[in-house]
Amino acid sequence: MKLLELFQTDERAVSPVLGVALLIAMTVILAGVVGFVALGVNAGSSDAPQASLEFKENDTSNIDMYHQGGDNIETSNVVVKVNGTDATYTGWSSDKFTTGDVAQDVAAANADTRITISWEDPSSDRVVQLAEYTVE
Repeated sequence: MKLLELFQTDERAVSPVLGVALLIAMTVILAGVVGFVALGVNAGSSDAPQASLEFKENDTSNIDMYHQGGDNIETSNVVVKVNGTDATYTGWSSDKFTTGDVAQDVAAANADTRITISWEDPSSDRVVQLAEYTVE
């Protein structure tokens, strides 16, 4: 009978099993939280448009920008920089820059002028460069 009494009163074996189960549960919960945070960081940001932009000098010694294909670009989110300085461009023909559109006279065609076209995410402070051109 002593053996039977030993199994009925000694509960030490339950404690290690319970401890292991709690550690596994905490690990699973922690992994879930880390995964949620890592994958949910960009939940509020938009995808940047992918477009092919081409630059050409026009007859008035300025640079025109051509939308050759790809996504439509909201013109209110476009930032034009000339030699690293913000240049306010107001020549958009509509609120979207679409395939086949031409933005005329984006900048003067002076040698070594660098034009950078970027897109600002309206839902965050992320800025993505779409194109860059240097006048030869």
